[in-house]
Amino acid sequence: MQTNDSHDTGSEQDGCANDNQGAQTMPPDIGAVSRWLEVSNVTYIVAVILVAAATFGIVYFGNKYTRLKELELESYKRQADSRIADANRTAADANAVAAAARADAEAARADGERFRKERVQLEIRLREMEESQSKLVATNTASQEEIKRLQKAAEPRTISTAQQAQIANLLRNFAGQEVEIRLYAQEVEARMLANQVADTLNKAGLKVQLNTMLGGDVAQGFGVVVHDDRSAPALATTILLAFRSSGVAIGSAEMPSQVPEGKFFIAIGAKPNTQ
Repeated sequence: MQTNDSHDTGSEQDGCANDNQGAQTMPPDIGAVSRWLEVSNVTYIVAVILVAAATFGIVYFGNKYTRLKELELESYKRQADSRIADANRTAADANAVAAAARADAEAARADGERFRKERVQLEIRLREMEESQSKLVATNTASQEEIKRLQKAAEPRTISTAQQAQIANLLRNFAGQEVEIRLYAQEVEARMLANQVADTLNKAGLKVQLNTMLGGDVAQGFGVVVHDDRSAPALATTILLAFRSSGVAIGSAEMPSQVPEGKFFIAIGAKPNTQ
């Protein structure tokens, strides 16, 4: 019994010794190495796959990104082209508007120049019309004056009743003095005037002698004839003043060859054309 135990113990010790020796000299496990190789290969493959996937992803997404950039660039270019086209159209419209404005301005300037010329022409015509009107007015005035003159020349010389009374009143202080009236015309108008003068002097109380003369120096007019103004009697001067103050036109003349000094007569001839 003891021998077996000792043998067993010895055997166990030999086994332990053999185990230690085997642990030190045993070759590596081929299975484990294979497994590690397989794991490494798998890992490498996975890594290669991941790298390939990553590379693919980079290339793919890079292409996508590049494509997107290209699309974005193309879109931007289209938008830019559209904006440029719009700007060009706007510029063209602006140029057209500016050209139209310039044309309108030029037309307005031309119209203004034409209106200015027309206004100048109208002003010239207006002045010409005003001058013509002034000439017409002057001509009309002259014509009216000529008509009045002709009418007056055609009217007979008369002494109204009121004028006769006024003249007679101014000559009453010379009542009783003699006055000679010489008629040098055969016209009815001259004879009527001579009769009115005689009636007026008669109303003043003067002694009137009316003589019709055949020929003589006095052919026209109505007036007092004296030798000269210095020797003219007061009655001659008063007759002139009386007739003139009453509005009756009467003249005077000096005829020393026909009138003695201190004497006078009233001469009545045909009506002058200018009277």
